[in-house]
Amino acid sequence: MANIHWIVAAAVILSLECVRTSGNVAATHGTLPFFKITNRDFLNTQVSRICLLARLNATISLTYSDGAATHTVHIAVPQNAVTSGSFCDFDFQSLLKLNFNGVTLWMYFTRSRAKAVPAQNQYCLRCDVGNWNISNMTVEIPNVTSSFHAVPGVHLPATEIVGEATSMPANSGPMYRGGVSVQRSYKCETAVLDVPLHLTKSRDLLTNASTPTLWSSTFRFYSIEAEPFLVTEPLHIGAEPTFKDPLLCSEVTVFHVLVITLPIFYFVIFVVICRMREKYGCPPDFKNGAQKKERLVNDDDMTKQPFSSSSQPSQIQGRKNILITVTDPDSTQASAV
Repeated sequence: MANIHWIVAAAVILSLECVRTSGNVAATHGTLPFFKITNRDFLNTQVSRICLLARLNATISLTYSDGAATHTVHIAVPQNAVTSGSFCDFDFQSLLKLNFNGVTLWMYFTRSRAKAVPAQNQYCLRCDVGNWNISNMTVEIPNVTSSFHAVPGVHLPATEIVGEATSMPANSGPMYRGGVSVQRSYKCETAVLDVPLHLTKSRDLLTNASTPTLWSSTFRFYSIEAEPFLVTEPLHIGAEPTFKDPLLCSEVTVFHVLVITLPIFYFVIFVVICRMREKYGCPPDFKNGAQKKERLVNDDDMTKQPFSSSSQPSQIQGRKNILITVTDPDSTQASAV
């Protein structure tokens, strides 16, 4: 019983650790505001509905190398970025467009194409089949020197840069493997996602010369949560919308593995200890315990041997012959039992 108590205690401690860790991460990530995109409902154009939810903690990194020195600068995606130009579920795509510090970020979400139902006189905007993924990210920086904060001792040439990415990194999980169900959201806050940007344009604003070999850029997600399709409206007026059934970038964590394997490990130890006690006794006597156990088993077998139904006294093993004399008034007779 003591081992069972240890198993339960270990499981409870690990569960609390999981809740505590998840709570801390969620608290940090939960302080970021929503990017909420609204659009006219296609069934009732008089009503606006939330059609895209996103929450980002991200930065854009630019690296300039002229052979003599290498400099890297960063700019964070602010939470008050302007979302004008965004749209939802148009031609099976949703767009989150953010404008900040002269920088423009396009993030396209694409879903599986679904055929409209002929019986329904409507476009199949809300079909709940298929998957979605981040199909394209484009960053446009009209002038590096005006958009990025000046770094002491670093001089960057005035350059226009446009970079894009058409795939997510391998550690983004389902976003890399094939997408997320359109009925679910996506969430990643346990891994840093580095998305290299392919520079499609790098133009020196003073000389008008193309300088693609001097620059490189990376878009880094410290955390991301997105639901670009089939957003569920909050039940109560004024309530914040929630991300629906998020699919994580890493479904199995170390805590999940420990919670599953540790009880099994303790159970195996418990079974081994019980078998050892049964064989060698408690406390265990490894020298004579097995022999004593064997003798006890043999003695027990002897007491359980069946009696013979024969009337011969010699066939009754382990018993003595007893002579009983019975005196009768008319005759005296000895009977053997």
